[in-house]
Amino acid sequence: ALLLSAYSYTIVYKPGVNHNNVDGLSRLPLSQVKPSAFEVQGTDFTVCQLNLLPVTAKQLAAATRSDPELSRVLHFTLKGWPVVHTEESMTLQPYWTRRSELTVECGCLLWGVRAVVPSKLQQQVLKE
Repeated sequence: ALLLSAYSYTIVYKPGVNHNNVDGLSRLPLSQVKPSAFEVQGTDFTVCQLNLLPVTAKQLAAATRSDPELSRVLHFTLKGWPVVHTEESMTLQPYWTRRSELTVECGCLLWGVRAVVPSKLQQQVLKE
């Protein structure tokens, strides 16, 4: 979607009978295919990465919820950020500028693939 957003285009429906370039494989019904053992869903990958930290994902999620600043960031990330900069969002300036890059996985706040570690757990994470 990001790649296509750079272009201006119009989608026009074309019935299948009007396609002259169809091949046999595009019309072949799929059999039930089991995913291979090596295929990992995005959520599973993220949880696996979180479990490599010196703290568990559950500890990280609990500390995020109890942290006054990160709990508000978590709320805004889940429910939506204010459209305009409010006084409340001004106190969260570092997160406001990255709001489109923040996600939540298993209650843990992520910036891209990096976990946002609450101040309460930072020393414990840095020791490792």
